[in-house]
Amino acid sequence: MRLKEEMDQFYSLPYNVTGSCLKHFQNISEGLERGDLWALAFLDSNGVPARGVIKQKKRILGSFDQCESISQMVDHDDELTGRYTVMELVTALNTSPRQGVVLRWFVCVPMSCSYGDLDDIGKTFAGDLVYNKAG
Repeated sequence: MRLKEEMDQFYSLPYNVTGSCLKHFQNISEGLERGDLWALAFLDSNGVPARGVIKQKKRILGSFDQCESISQMVDHDDELTGRYTVMELVTALNTSPRQGVVLRWFVCVPMSCSYGDLDDIGKTFAGDLVYNKAG
C-alpha cells in the first residue's frame, strides 16, 4: 500500500519528538492500513493545497470540527485525540518571514504532540519551503 510506505518513510526521518507523539502517529498509520474511519479522519481533516495558494488565499484550511472530534482508545488506557493547529511555511524564494510568502497550513495532529514536537517535525519535513512555526 503506497500510503503505508509514505507513512513509514515519514516516521523514519530523524525527528526529536516525544515518545507519545511518535507512538500516536504510528497508531494512525496502523489505523490507516486497517481502513479505520478514525484514522482516515486525521488525513481528511488536514488542509489540502489548491492551485494558486501562493498568490491568493495563503491559507490551506482543513476541517476543525472533524479533527477536534477525533477520539480513539488505542490501548486500554491510552486515548488518541485530534488537535487542529497551524504550521507556517515560508516560500524558499525568500527566507525572511517579513518578505517571503507565508503559507498557513492547518493540520490535524495527535493532541499528545507538543508544539516543540510539531516544530521539529515541521523543520525536518518542510523540504523546499522554510518552516516558520507551529501554533
